[in-house]
Amino acid sequence: MSAVSSKRVANLTKITLQNMRNDQCFELFYSSILVKAKQHSFIGEPSLLRKRRCPTRFEEGTGTPFFQDTAQDHYRRVYFEAIDLIVESINLRFTQPSFKAYEELECLILNALQSKDLEDGLQFLKLNYSGDVDVTALRSQLCLLPAVFKDALGNIFCFDDFLNELKELPNEERQLIRHVVTISKLLHVNPATSASGERSFSMARRLKTWLRSKMTQERFNSLAILHSHKCKTDTLNLLDIGNQFVSNENRHRNFGKFVREDIL
Repeated sequence: MSAVSSKRVANLTKITLQNMRNDQCFELFYSSILVKAKQHSFIGEPSLLRKRRCPTRFEEGTGTPFFQDTAQDHYRRVYFEAIDLIVESINLRFTQPSFKAYEELECLILNALQSKDLEDGLQFLKLNYSGDVDVTALRSQLCLLPAVFKDALGNIFCFDDFLNELKELPNEERQLIRHVVTISKLLHVNPATSASGERSFSMARRLKTWLRSKMTQERFNSLAILHSHKCKTDTLNLLDIGNQFVSNENRHRNFGKFVREDIL
């Protein structure tokens, strides 16, 4: 899915949620919960929480605290707050500067493949990435893209499709469009707000503790990749990796050769 497509889907999701933010939709939702509570024993009926006053040090003014009279009124407020929180999170995600840059660069490449107008994208590139790319040379290289990828135009719908086709090009043709390759590298590293990027920052403290303060950057990078991509790590053949590790003469003398029983 391209950045433009994902933004369009996000806007449709926002419109759908906003249309659900009314009393009629809540009544339908609340009624369905009551029905499920009767059908399934593990689902309890909605109940009103115990009334709790805010600590005195946090109270402002002298008014009496307000409490909902029924469980339905309480969960109506929770229902509206949940929808508002989701919509605000979507707005925050798709209005970040990094996403805007990713969208502009991706649209520039896709528009070039479809022989569309490139002026807006080139102007954005000139203002933000003039130190990385020669915009004048890039303009002529973008015009070459439809000819270079003429056999794969029907299979390119987003940047990932373009990147896969770019990797298949001979080195000579990649040199011919080297500034386009530079843009592809920028696109590949630009969105630092992606889920994998956020996970890598959050787990850094768990990997590099005070007891591992002397860990080299190379080892830290390798551990971070293994931790962030656990699904791919689980598919690795440990027997082959172990035998590759002991292929060195000194290691083979110390560890010998691994067999399946050693892994199990």
